Amino acid sequence: MAAFVVPLALILVAAYANYRHAENEAFLRAQKTADALSEHALRTFRSHEHLVDIINGHLEHLRWQDIVQSPLLASMLRQLGQSEEDTNILLLDRSGQAISSKGGIYDSAALGRDYLRSLENVDEMAIDQPSVDPTSQQRRFLIGKRRLNSSGAFEGVTLVSVSPKYFESIYAGLLETTEDYVAMVRADGVILAHVPPIENGRTLSARSGLMQAIQREPEAGSFSGPAKLMDGSKRIFAYNRVGRYPVYVNYVLSKTYVWTEWKSRMVPYVLVCLGATALLLVAAFFSYRRAVGEQAAWQQWLEESRMRMVAEDANRAKDDFIAILAHELRSPLASVTLSAEILKRLGAQNAIAAASLGIINRQAAHLRRLVDDMLDLARITHGKLALQCRPLDLLALVQNIDLASLNTSGRPVVFDVSGTSVWVNADAARVEQMACNLIQNAVRYGGKTIKVRVAEAGEWAELSVQDDGQGIEPGLLTRLWEPFVQGKQSIDRPHGGLGLGLALVRQLALGHGGRFQGHSDGPGKGASFIVALPRIASSTTPEEDAPEALDRAQARVLVVDDQEDVRESLRLLLELKGHEVITAANGEEGLTAFESFQPDIAFVDIGLPGMDGLELARRLRKTGRGKTAVLAALSGYGRDEDRADSIKAGFDVHLTKPVTPRDLDKAFRLLSRHDA
Repeated sequence: MAAFVVPLALILVAAYANYRHAENEAFLRAQKTADALSEHALRTFRSHEHLVDIINGHLEHLRWQDIVQSPLLASMLRQLGQSEEDTNILLLDRSGQAISSKGGIYDSAALGRDYLRSLENVDEMAIDQPSVDPTSQQRRFLIGKRRLNSSGAFEGVTLVSVSPKYFESIYAGLLETTEDYVAMVRADGVILAHVPPIENGRTLSARSGLMQAIQREPEAGSFSGPAKLMDGSKRIFAYNRVGRYPVYVNYVLSKTYVWTEWKSRMVPYVLVCLGATALLLVAAFFSYRRAVGEQAAWQQWLEESRMRMVAEDANRAKDDFIAILAHELRSPLASVTLSAEILKRLGAQNAIAAASLGIINRQAAHLRRLVDDMLDLARITHGKLALQCRPLDLLALVQNIDLASLNTSGRPVVFDVSGTSVWVNADAARVEQMACNLIQNAVRYGGKTIKVRVAEAGEWAELSVQDDGQGIEPGLLTRLWEPFVQGKQSIDRPHGGLGLGLALVRQLALGHGGRFQGHSDGPGKGASFIVALPRIASSTTPEEDAPEALDRAQARVLVVDDQEDVRESLRLLLELKGHEVITAANGEEGLTAFESFQPDIAFVDIGLPGMDGLELARRLRKTGRGKTAVLAALSGYGRDEDRADSIKAGFDVHLTKPVTPRDLDKAFRLLSRHDA
């Protein structure tokens, strides 16, 4: 009797344990699937929200009539709408009139004016009920944001239609049995997408199992209950909220999965229990422990791999965005900088004109410093910034800075520079960048009298900048070295800036083997910052400034740039210097002009249409004159790899836009060496 009861009891225990384990695995599987689907939906909604923000940013200062009559806007909407299949972009004004990226202007009564009114006082992305698109006659639901004008008044709504078929096609591939299903549900129970399909317009009641579970656990959860939308049989539910959006992804797994797993596990248990009960118990124990350990290790590896990939993609996208943004800003800056230099050399007799020219120069220099700070911080973060160190007099370097150009506040500022001559082994451009950032930061935050001091402090050479501005709150001082951290500003951002200056100063100081510290007695009591660099003995061979090579005897110059403003402003500046200049707008024209004009020096833009600047340089070096002429690359990209590509293609020097007379002088010095 005991021989029968004991094995039977062991089998029953094993059956129960295996069922619980299979059920737990089913819950875990369902939750993982819901998590993955939620992550996918989050990326999709974020991309649509980003699209809406881009469009709203372009329309911020436009009236509805300007929007309707803008052919450029219509083209942009069509291009954005074609970036994803079945995507339709809608612009609604306050009365409900709509513009669609699929074409046409029409009244939006079919879109639902209630939805328009619901967004008027809401700044978050809202999601409408599913409906039929009047243009394509396809099922869709709308997600959108309100659109405000420059004064903050409600101007309308920007909407993106989302096809449920996009999600349903993905969900369909995940179902293992006909009893499983997946649903995307709004927080109020409205069903946005469902596989297998159900009748349109279905809504879950507040008493349904899913809605009650969401009330208890609003972010994610799982439970077991009847599927009332299907046949009412009991199933395993797992849901996850899609980020901050009022949407949930619900993955429902049939109990058949649990019984199938249970049966597959029970067969060996029954067979082994009939022969050796004790051995079965030992084997089951160790098998369970190993399975749990392997599952945990595998899950950890998957999560680490996913997080690593996400971080690498985000970092790569950030670097690409910064490089492209810098390029797009530097090209127009080049025209502004060169034009201002032309006006300066022609002479501004009118006092108002002279003052305006000073403003242009200061603001252009400020914008260039912002772009350089942004790129330099990215290079330092990745360890790609190379320092060109040499002995230099720290006091002399500070005294040579054009302090007036750093005052972009429009109010008088007194600069007091003093100290003793102290020598350091440092990159002159980077030390000047640190000093300019600290001085401009003092100006930006209300400094009326700014004291700049250079002094010895034991083995250190200290550069200090002290102001009588608005000061720093104690809690903020320890975080100011972090990128994008700034003092509190009002909504009009009177101080401007990106919050990169102090972070860049700290990184550059550390890169020189130095240190950086700041102090403030509190709001309204000013602030002081100190950069300390290792001190060296005085240099006995100071460098002498060479005469400006740009003012040398007449040279034959070729300028190749597809942007007319850059091309013409550079031509005018060089002609003012007495040089003979011709221009070309693309690579083919540049090659022809080079062969006929036989220039002494050629300035070539890298980003030319068709034949780019790198290919043009390679071809020019194969010509007779190209073997001796100076080739200078012009580019909005200034990374180390960009410079290396230019030198490899045959350029003598790589100049980053906006080019200054000092940059041009660098190229003309090479011409002087060639002549020698």
